[in-house]
Amino acid sequence: MSWYLHGSGRKTRNTWHELLELAGGWTASWADHLGFHQDKLPAEPPKTTHLWAWTRHRWLRVRVDHDHWWAALLVEGNKIEGPPWIAPEPVDPPNITPFTNWGSHRTVKQYRPAAGAEDVLNRYDMLQLVPLRQTTALFIGDNTTR
Repeated sequence: MSWYLHGSGRKTRNTWHELLELAGGWTASWADHLGFHQDKLPAEPPKTTHLWAWTRHRWLRVRVDHDHWWAALLVEGNKIEGPPWIAPEPVDPPNITPFTNWGSHRTVKQYRPAAGAEDVLNRYDMLQLVPLRQTTALFIGDNTTR
């Protein structure tokens, strides 16, 4: 199976709709002053620094910085053409590692769920995907994405 890494380049807040068109129905995770969210992609860039989203064979990582955002999309299968992606790059299969989302109720002290994320603790179906490149960042998803 082929793997591709897509980049968006620097985007402005008013182009967030490009991500919504692609990933509006995907599961997304981020933390902000309201707590930890695990829900659909928000309608506007959230007040956070990073957001992850996933669906079957696709994993999204977004960096948010005030009025700008940058996204990377890891795809297993066919590359995606069109906005916001520029120059999809073939990559070797990533390292994929299972992990427990947030640990357990007994060990997590700082976890505060936003509405809809009350059941996130003790999820044992999460995956971390790390494409091995000179500069790399991790993507997250769950077992349904593979």
